[in-house]
Amino acid sequence: MNTKLFENRTISILLSGTVVLLLAALMLPLFVAAQEGDLPPRGGEPPTATPVPPTPTPAPPTATPEPVTAQPAHSGSGSRLQLHVHYGPNWPWRLLAWQELWTEVEWSDGDNWHTVDGWRGQMDNISQVGGQWVSLREWWVGDQDLNTGPFRWVVYERPGGKALLTSDPFMLPAHSGETMRIDLTVGE
Repeated sequence: MNTKLFENRTISILLSGTVVLLLAALMLPLFVAAQEGDLPPRGGEPPTATPVPPTPTPAPPTATPEPVTAQPAHSGSGSRLQLHVHYGPNWPWRLLAWQELWTEVEWSDGDNWHTVDGWRGQMDNISQVGGQWVSLREWWVGDQDLNTGPFRWVVYERPGGKALLTSDPFMLPAHSGETMRIDLTVGE
């Protein structure tokens, strides 16, 4: 009986020792990386690498704006109005995702600014241009609305949130086929 007990203890010790050696072998690369400083920091300041934003999610379709109308299905005439939002080095990626931004186009009657009902919504997409993240919002301008204004873009944190940026006033494109591009930078 003592021989059997001795054999069981020996097998248990050998198995335990083998498990410990396997775990040590698996942990060795992490230990070496920690000694060489290759592990990311814990807490504190975020890494200095450019953050990768989440995969773009298309915004739902919006209503046709008044007084500006959507592109007619039977005609290729009209122009485009684009907002390009550039994300600077101080943009708080962890606190505010690009998909949360809300944009509105406003027009002025000379005294006050008014939101164009159909020209508001989230950014359409995002891409990296020259090492910088840039998101885009685009609206169609019908021929009847060419060369009207003044208009301006307003960028908010989210729908109903705080305004982050307001563009300078501009007139809509003067000719059919033109693209009016407005560039704004957040997080400079």
